Amino acid sequence: MQELASLPLFELAFRMVATAAVVMAVTWAVDRFGPLIGGALAGLPVVIGPGFYFLSLHATPAFVGNAASHSLWSLCGTQVFILTYMACARSRGVAMSLACAGIAWAVVAVAVSRLPPAPVVGLAVFAAVTAAAIWLGARLALGTTPARPSIDWTTLIMRGGLAGLLVAVVTAVSSRIGPEFSGIFLAFPIGFGVLAVTLHEKLGAANAIGTLNAAIKGATGLAVFSAAFALLMPHLGYGWSLLLATVISCSLTLALALRARALSRR
Repeated sequence: MQELASLPLFELAFRMVATAAVVMAVTWAVDRFGPLIGGALAGLPVVIGPGFYFLSLHATPAFVGNAASHSLWSLCGTQVFILTYMACARSRGVAMSLACAGIAWAVVAVAVSRLPPAPVVGLAVFAAVTAAAIWLGARLALGTTPARPSIDWTTLIMRGGLAGLLVAVVTAVSSRIGPEFSGIFLAFPIGFGVLAVTLHEKLGAANAIGTLNAAIKGATGLAVFSAAFALLMPHLGYGWSLLLATVISCSLTLALALRARALSRR
């Protein structure tokens, strides 16, 4: 398999732009439509989709399938990351909240790295973890009142660019650590982390907590994408599997966003 570090610059640049775009778009959605819809939109596979596309160009089907399956285990860690940040943000600042959330994710990532590539089991475990996270998230978000001030777009663009740079770095080293950690790091919650920090700093802890609470459900779109891609690829190949997985994931995310919009109007 070709080392990802030697990929053409335009491929790494595309990942940088895609990551920056999703962070900026979701934050705009929070400012425009509120945290419920913004959090749901955080589940769009704008980062993980291109990641597996580029991985499929230079890796064997077995490697990519293994990585996709392990990304599901990593997404269980994403829910832990979100809950930890929410818990810390209630009484701590941005740096402490992000550090604790990152440590929590790392602990889960190391724990799941030795699990077998089993997309059906992984999706079932993710569903159980998400159900528990929704219950806990609702209690952590209790009593928060999201604000709606305007966004400093200059700062937002800078943070989006930083997120894109981090994704490019992860892509560059992922092929050196095997399919297990490749999938785990491709699903690393960079987008959620930068989104949380941006909202926490610019819109306040209450807005960050409210958005992350909605993002717990939004992460389901990412899990569905990974599971669908891993299950379809042995039968349909890279192209159709990516397309269908994206359609399924985006459809679920749209449904969650529409439901969130309906709830926000009540």
